[in-house]
Amino acid sequence: MRHGMLRSFVVCLVCVWVVVGARQAQALGAARLTEPDRRAVEGYGAAFVDAINAPDDGARRAIIERICAPSFIEKVTIEKILKQNGAIAGHLGRAEFHSAELAEMARGDTMSRVLHVYAKGEKTGRWHDLQMRVDPEPPYLLREMAFMADVTEPVYLPNGGLTDAGARDWFNSYIDRLREKEGLSGAVLLAVGDEVVFERYFGFADAAEKTPVTPDIRFNLGSGNKSFTALAVMMLDTDGKLSLTDPIAKYFPDFPDQEAAKQVTIAHLLSHTSGVAEYWTKENAPAVQAATGAKDLLALVYKEGMSATPGEVYRYSNSNFVLAGLIVEKASGKPYDEFVRERITGPLGLKDTDTFAMDGSVPRLAERLSRGEGHAWVPAAAAPAGRRGGAAGGGFSTPRDMLKFARALVGGRVVAKETLARMTTSQTPAATRAEGDDYGFGFILSKVGEQHCFGHGGIAKGVNFEFRYYPALDATLITFSNQDNGAYDDLRRTAEKLLTGVR
Repeated sequence: MRHGMLRSFVVCLVCVWVVVGARQAQALGAARLTEPDRRAVEGYGAAFVDAINAPDDGARRAIIERICAPSFIEKVTIEKILKQNGAIAGHLGRAEFHSAELAEMARGDTMSRVLHVYAKGEKTGRWHDLQMRVDPEPPYLLREMAFMADVTEPVYLPNGGLTDAGARDWFNSYIDRLREKEGLSGAVLLAVGDEVVFERYFGFADAAEKTPVTPDIRFNLGSGNKSFTALAVMMLDTDGKLSLTDPIAKYFPDFPDQEAAKQVTIAHLLSHTSGVAEYWTKENAPAVQAATGAKDLLALVYKEGMSATPGEVYRYSNSNFVLAGLIVEKASGKPYDEFVRERITGPLGLKDTDTFAMDGSVPRLAERLSRGEGHAWVPAAAAPAGRRGGAAGGGFSTPRDMLKFARALVGGRVVAKETLARMTTSQTPAATRAEGDDYGFGFILSKVGEQHCFGHGGIAKGVNFEFRYYPALDATLITFSNQDNGAYDDLRRTAEKLLTGVR
């Protein structure tokens, strides 16, 4: 299942300004801005909306030259920036400014700064999050616009965390508004230690019968399966059945590029640093839709071959975990799902977590929903007969099962704590680290404010999932939706802020 590493997982509407390369991103200073500098940067948000609403290019140019870094203007040219700003104005119409918020994300010894500007378009009738990167050098002017995303509403969060009854009441009312405005369906579970501090189920598990979402409805994990696959590999490594340094040529003697296969290791697969190309392409979409298992996908992996030198760059690719799942089968002598059931989900009592058949024969599976005519939620494309989830994605679980899994994982009851520490250590090459979150072995590694976390998510048509664990807080976030992105992202981001206290 597709999962962009910046599981800021949002609907990208228009990419309007040229993206400056990763080399500049690596030059960002690691220190956080002082409060006066932060207020100054956030002040550029209102000015940017003024530029959108400017009566002519002369007025627009004066604002752009005041809030944008000279190096950026020189690189892109003022004419192109004015044209693109005018295109935004044409899309939104007159924009109503609401607020601006600077987000600073540490990446090792670098700092990425993005200014979120919330404005409502007169033409669109919707709130939008205009996201702009900030220049790394004082006075921290705007460098580029990254993209624009729909949001249900700009949010001012209440004081206090979810242990506060007032904050929980506010969050419940916020979910009610998402339900009313967007018809959001899904679930959220937030816990500190073993204690569930917030849990709610809402919306419908299917379009026709409108079956209410309840705690026993099983949602699609999307790429969340990758963590289970990585754990299975680590277990086999501990058992002596394989080694992370094994080349994949040992398991795939018919891999088309045997020279590359001798260099690609299992560790490369688990960290998305193998250079094996993504099989899930636009050209392959019909074959992907028709596939029922890993062997069908393996042919597509072989077709796409290599896209980079092994070990040099991080490049998220579902192909890596198709191969890893087949290695689990070859090393264990058992089907992938049987091994995971015997070694992980069975011993932990995760009765609602499995790679269930998606053909309608299994009860309590949430139907995947996408936007249809008239903005209604309708069933996404049906799965072919025999389709099941696999090592790269598509299994199912519930929030309560995932919390059981999280507590067992951090408690050393899935793999040894030393093994988990290894899996949650960055394997991302420094050259690509500034481009997004780090990746370990089957886990995404992030930092929210000062809070480090690890986990995984999943996103596809009618699939949204996120699992994150924050070690310093001993806190767990689990969110699901059986719908396309949109209001779900609002839910996930807001839940994370309330759980962590990061504003």
